[in-house]
Amino acid sequence: MKKGFDAILILAGDIPRGHAAQAFDILISAEPRPLIAAADGGASFLATRELRPDILVGDNDSLEAGLAEAMRAAGTQVVDYPQHKDFSDAEAAWRLLVEKGCKRIAIFGADGGRIDHTMGNLLLPMLHPEVQAIFFGADYRAAICYNFFTLRGHIGDTVSLMPLSSRITGITLRGFEYPLDNYTLEIGCSRTLSNALSETEGSISLKQGALLIIHYLNQQH
Repeated sequence: MKKGFDAILILAGDIPRGHAAQAFDILISAEPRPLIAAADGGASFLATRELRPDILVGDNDSLEAGLAEAMRAAGTQVVDYPQHKDFSDAEAAWRLLVEKGCKRIAIFGADGGRIDHTMGNLLLPMLHPEVQAIFFGADYRAAICYNFFTLRGHIGDTVSLMPLSSRITGITLRGFEYPLDNYTLEIGCSRTLSNALSETEGSISLKQGALLIIHYLNQQH
């Protein structure tokens, strides 16, 4: 988290715990503080911290009765949508932040009880490849790499790279237990699962395609 974030987006999945909770505390204390947006039930977590979002987006199907109106009265910009729609609350919130010019977004609460929702959330940044999103989970960080990405952690941290394109070319890994040099990866191939950092900093570069990076953090973080 060396670079600042334009916005924090709280989704309605698992509430931030572990590493995610620590990262959230650091980000909300930053000066200037990033814009805070909540997708529907994500506002409930903020309420438990006696915080309110700058923007609340959604259909209110996972919010306590009256919470949206209380936040509106307190100055939150509330963007209402009907429950029957052809996009998720998370997508609506993401698009609104992009429209506001946000270029680096920290996302919390992306994972939950349903794998389809989790996958849908993790793939949201592919709508706007020019915007960098970092996902914070209890024991991981995740991001999508299109050309170059640097990971900072501890030796032994597990890192998995998931292909999001049918063919990813020119993959080069440095600072990993299993390095690669100009490798071509086909979608579905498990070659880049469960690698590990061999140094405190690892670099990932590729020429074409997209990779989902999942960096599991050991307890020293």
